[in-house]
Amino acid sequence: PALLGGQIHFLAPDVAIVLPHIKSGRVVPLAISHHTEQLPKVPTVAEAGFPDFRLPSNFSVVAPAGTPRAIVERMNAEINQAMRTTLAEKLESHAFIPQFHTPAEFAAELARDRQFWAEFIRRAGVVPD
Repeated sequence: PALLGGQIHFLAPDVAIVLPHIKSGRVVPLAISHHTEQLPKVPTVAEAGFPDFRLPSNFSVVAPAGTPRAIVERMNAEINQAMRTTLAEKLESHAFIPQFHTPAEFAAELARDRQFWAEFIRRAGVVPD
């Protein structure tokens, strides 16, 4: 709403959130993190000249700390199997790109994201209220 209303002039959301506004012509995409069928002519951020720029985000399923490993592994297998159905096609049609990680791969990705945001906040001088 703030971008469409002119209160802000730049936004870096997940593409799925603004895809309807892009399709209607109300928002112009400048770059995207990964190529998608919905926006085939939009360059990636790296192609646009910013190879090191990234804004990590994800939609994930997590369990409480201490959940038995066997349960985590089973949940991961079941969720990944479910995601490899027409659900994946539906998500892709809305510019969500499903990725299938093991729990260890996801934990490593979260660690990288925490490191990225900690450095980003430090360099930007952000101080919490």
